Order: sequence, then C-alpha cells, then structure tokens
Amino acid sequence: MLPVIAIVGRENVGKSTLFNRLVGGKPAITYKKPGTTRDRNIKEVELFGTTALLVDTGGYLPNESHGLKAKVKEQIELSLENANLILFVVDAKSGLIPLDSEFANRLRKLNKKVILVVNKVDTKQRQYATPEFYKLGFPRVVSISSIHGLGINELVDHIKEETTNTEHRAPKTEKLPKFAVLGRPNVGKSTYINALLKEPRVIVDEHPGTTIDSIDVTLNYEGKELILIDTPGVRRRTKVKSDTEFYSSVRMSRSISKCDVGILLVDAGIQLTHQDKRLISMLIKEGKGIVIAANKIDIGVGFREEILEFARFIPVTYISALKGKKIYEPVKEGLQVWTARRLWISKRKLRELEKLWSRLKIMSMVQARIEPPEFRIKSRRKLTPQDKRFVERELRASFGFIGTPLRM
Repeated sequence: MLPVIAIVGRENVGKSTLFNRLVGGKPAITYKKPGTTRDRNIKEVELFGTTALLVDTGGYLPNESHGLKAKVKEQIELSLENANLILFVVDAKSGLIPLDSEFANRLRKLNKKVILVVNKVDTKQRQYATPEFYKLGFPRVVSISSIHGLGINELVDHIKEETTNTEHRAPKTEKLPKFAVLGRPNVGKSTYINALLKEPRVIVDEHPGTTIDSIDVTLNYEGKELILIDTPGVRRRTKVKSDTEFYSSVRMSRSISKCDVGILLVDAGIQLTHQDKRLISMLIKEGKGIVIAANKIDIGVGFREEILEFARFIPVTYISALKGKKIYEPVKEGLQVWTARRLWISKRKLRELEKLWSRLKIMSMVQARIEPPEFRIKSRRKLTPQDKRFVERELRASFGFIGTPLRM
C-alpha cells in the first residue's frame, strides 16, 4: 500500500491550494469563502521519487453534530484514521487561534506523524509570526506560501523523511478504466458511489449541489479495478450563479474529458430533462462511452427508453442507489462499453461487410483509431448522412459497439 498523507486544518487556511501545489494541477476548488472543500479529494502523487496518496479535506469544526458540516467532520476523521502522515495547516495571516490548539490536541492523541505547516508566510511580517505556532508542540514546523510556492521544496524534503519507512513505488500496470458518475444536482450521484463502496467516501446531503469538486475513488468489481469520478451536478446555464458553481461546472467538463465512460444518473420517475440531454450530447461530442442509470426505482418508474431515439446505442439500467438495488448493473454495462471503445476490427472483416453494401460504391474502409472507434471510408460517390447512419447501424449490428459513439 502507498503511504497516505492527509492535509488537515480549520477552514480557509489554504489546504486545497497546498494540495493543488503538491499535485501539480487544479483538481480541488480553491475559493476565499470558507468551507469550499467538502469531500475528501484523493490523488496519487510523486514528490521527487516518493509516491504517495495525498488527501485534501474540509475545514475542521469540532462541535458540529448534525447537517452538512457534521458530515465534513466525519470525512476528516476517516482521513485521519487512514493517514500515515498528517500535514496540519495553520494560517500565519490570522495567527494562532484557539481552534488550532484544540485541533492540535486532537492530533496528538492519534500518536501519528505530524508536520505543522504554517501557510501564507509571504511577507517579512508574517515570518515573525511563525514562532508562536511552536506552542502547539510539534517538532517539525515548515513555513510556506502555497499560493506562491515558497517553502514547498523544504516541505517535500520533510515528507520524504517521514514516509521513508512506508515508501513504495507504484507498479506500472494497465491503465484503469475511468468512469465519471454524472447527472443533475441531487439525482443521487454521491449516494450511488457510497452504495458501491459501502463506506461514506463522498458526502451525501439532502440539499442539491453538495459535491462541488470532482472526486476520484477506486472500485474493485469482480476482480477488475476501475476509477469512479463523482462530479458536481450540471445545472441549467441560467442557474449557474456563484463563482463556486461556475468552477464546479468547469471541473465537471474536465471530468468528462478525462473519463472513458460516463454513467449518467437520471430520475427514473420522469423523462429526460434538457440537462440530461445536454450531458449525453457532451459525452458523444467527446467520444466517451455512455451508460444511463435510471435511479430511484423505489419511488416509481416513468422513464421510457424510446426517448433515446437519437442515441439508441446507449444501454439503460434501472437502479435504486438508496436501497442498494441493482447498483452494479451500470458498472457491469460500463465495462462492456469500455471494451467496445477499445475494439479493433480487422480489414478482412470490414471487406466482408463492404461486399454487402454494393450500392454505396465503397472502395475501401479501414479502422483508423480506437477510444472511440473511428473508420475511414473511400467511396466512388459522396456518402449522404443517411448512408453514414446505415453504415453505423451495420457496424453496430455486426460487432456490437455498445454504448460508444462511432466516428467516420
């Protein structure tokens, strides 16, 4: 197992900015408003030869016993429980406050390795604020500015020292299938992932829009490992008001671009909405595989598959994430779709089909690429859109290509 490094601290001390700095990208939303990070965000990172799992967490609030913030606290506790090393982030700008001391007492009881990270040390005045944090009693203290990258190399050196005994090299393996769990707000995406993983990996709350980051988790299904990406819900453009919602929408688009297959959760009680159709169009345009999971069948089924006339190749499954009914069907179908996206058809088999399509006057047809499958056709006459739809239907009838767009 790779060592697990958890980044923790109270709200708005710069945990996600540090996470992004160490990861080398922007997987976690950063915003000046406290409480922007809600779920645990986990990424595999390599820090100058040290490979580890880095965990970003929400802000610590000790006295929350109900509601969304209580669930954030549960996520932090899970991260602490599984961590080999804890990066305890404090804020030099606001100085040492009682909540920092309270959290420090909680961390000492864990008897785990802790590096105290004094963030926002980007002026000379704030450098003088660092010594007061030694009162917290942690021997390793590093001053940084995560937003400017100051002190990061020193922090990485400390991380390497503390993880030497648990350091492992990640084995080179075949690329894992990546499934993005998509859908409108409050359609049950996080409930679905939690049902699959059988632990509260992603926060679930009754209010729409709880997930604002794209969260990656690993699932083992019948001996096959795959990555699940829980995404923010897509809203109608007129309803995207706040900065956080805007960045969540951007992050959702990025999740689509990096996934292999999109599992689109829709409400089984109603027909496809405009947002549902827009997501399907985005996935087709990006060449991604698609599985529809009609959720909430415990409430009722009003969804009709014939509404998918514009994309009949998409498989439809019916589930109840809340009740745990048929929850693995979308994963099973998704793996078939993933295989279909990688399918390669030989020239000999394509020539056999060409002979049956004499009216199209095809001179040659070859497969040019996979993910998604793309075919190049030379013909003695220009193929009409109707001709291309015919070729697509025949290719699907002959070779499957379930759930994946075809290009030609």
